[in-house]
Amino acid sequence: MAAHIAETPKLEHKGYNRGLILGLTMAESMLLLVFCLLLVAAALVTAERKKRYEAEREGSDGERSEQRGQGEVGSILQRYRQLVEAGFRQHRPISDYAAELGVTADRLHSTCQRALGRSPIQLLHERVVQEAKLRLERSARNIQEISDSLGFRDPTYFSHFFKRKTGLSPAGYREIARASAGSENSMLSSGYADWP
Repeated sequence: MAAHIAETPKLEHKGYNRGLILGLTMAESMLLLVFCLLLVAAALVTAERKKRYEAEREGSDGERSEQRGQGEVGSILQRYRQLVEAGFRQHRPISDYAAELGVTADRLHSTCQRALGRSPIQLLHERVVQEAKLRLERSARNIQEISDSLGFRDPTYFSHFFKRKTGLSPAGYREIARASAGSENSMLSSGYADWP
């Protein structure tokens, strides 16, 4: 073995040529390494271009662009609210709302997050909860009927959803609402005036 080490080049002794990477020869390993480096470089260039494009889009027109952007944000939020009002019982994915608005789901998310501090799904869920609260407060219908009318297939899922969002079961909320009828209680249903 010692004679073998003395005969082989120094690189082989350090394991550069002896331990083949993934069963590849040294030349193939080097090509794979170069290819990986090219992929990383291409990804960095693409990310830099995207960053530059977004920066140009955001601030190239200065104040006019900012005003137009605020108008667009308000318009997107207003139209989203209208779509939610019309279809919150259908339990559609946010991507459907975004497509109907002509924006990507990511754009809708960033618009809602920037303007209202909540995601589109949070806003949608708030609307469902608001309607559930109204129906629990003002209707004599049972939980199953309210669940069905809000588009839930299973009243158990509705109860879990409602409890996760409010901290109370639908029946518990109804009891509190009826007990506090006439008095102001911030937990009871309210509008969502922070929407545009």
